[in-house]
Parts: sequence; structure tokens; C-alpha cells
Amino acid sequence: MIIYLDQCHWITMAQARVSRNKVQVAEELQAADALWARVEAGLVRLPLSSAHLVETVHAGTKERRRHLAEAMLDAYGGWHMVQPLVVRRHELISALGGGKALGADDVFSSAAGAPLFNYDLMLAQAGRQRGERQDLADAVWRGVWSELLRDETLPADELEATDAVIARWAALHDGLAQYLRENPGDRDLRLVTAAAMVGDIKLDLAQAALTAQISDGG
Repeated sequence: MIIYLDQCHWITMAQARVSRNKVQVAEELQAADALWARVEAGLVRLPLSSAHLVETVHAGTKERRRHLAEAMLDAYGGWHMVQPLVVRRHELISALGGGKALGADDVFSSAAGAPLFNYDLMLAQAGRQRGERQDLADAVWRGVWSELLRDETLPADELEATDAVIARWAALHDGLAQYLRENPGDRDLRLVTAAAMVGDIKLDLAQAALTAQISDGG
């Protein structure tokens, strides 16, 4: 079974091991204990993603980050979510009739570098190819991933660059929310949200249409 945990639930998993008194809801502590037991028994996979990496290096004090990173590394078993932008591209291509629908085995992989694949790499490259060279790549990748996850913070220039990208994206949607508050009306907010989403991924849609060989007929 594959279970993808949001960062808030990874925090609970870490607290269940090192500071159980911080988990205020008894049911959440019970759930964390049960999940740890299933991880140790090999019954579940708890994959990590590039988002977990970014959120962990922003996670407060050095000790808190270390406890969180150690919990993740103990539980993830080498499994990651493939880069979400790559997954989104393939889902759009599939939706436009240009490829197969994605399954869990496509999205979650133990291949080296899976969470950091870029646009130029196809999803099929997440598949594993056994052999000594692949085993070495996996071992090196695990070491690099572990060091990145445990790292105290991003270098100053990288932190500034990532924060700027996040701020630009957030400002776009904050502007839409502010407009809706200041201009109330009888509108279907689902359609407004859908329109904003399409605008956000228009380049991906164009690329997916091209791959699926869809044109405007001109």
C-alpha cells in the first residue's frame, strides 16, 4: 500500500517518536503509532517528494529539522513521488487522448533522482533497470537525498530564488482572491477556480496538445 503524507502528517510521525506530548489529539497519536508499526512490518510505503525536501529545510530549528528528516528517512524506504510537473504533463497528455492513464507505479518510483526529474525526461525513465550500475546509482542517490533532507538550510542564493518563485505564484492567486472579495456577485466559484487553473497551466496544455497531436484544424 502506498500512502502519501502531507508535511503536517510527517511532523506528527516525527513527534510520535521524539516528543509524544506535542501530539494533542489522541487519535492522531494512535494513527501515527499504527502507521509506524505498518512501516516496520513492510506493509506500507510512505514516498517522499521534492515538496517534502523544500518544506523540511524551512522547518524551524536545526533540531526540529533533524528529527523530521530522520523520521522521513526511516520510513520512506527509498520511494519517491516523481517530479509533480512531469506527472502533470503526462496526465494532461493522457486526458487529451495522447497516452495511457497514470497508475501508482508510474507516479511513485524508487529510481534514483525520481523527485527531481525535469521536463525533458519522460516518465518511462522512472522505471528501474537492475544491475550493478543501477545499484550504485541508487546508493549514491540515497546518500545525496539523505544529506539534502538533513541539511540545515538552502544556500542563501538558492533560498532567495525559491522564495521569489513561490511569492510570484502566491501573489497571482492572492490577487484573484482579493478581487473576488471586493467584487462579490452571483458567480460559480468552481468555474472561476477552473479558469484560474487553466491560465496557470496554459503552457503545459499547449505542450500536451502538441504531444497528443491535437491542433485547431488550421
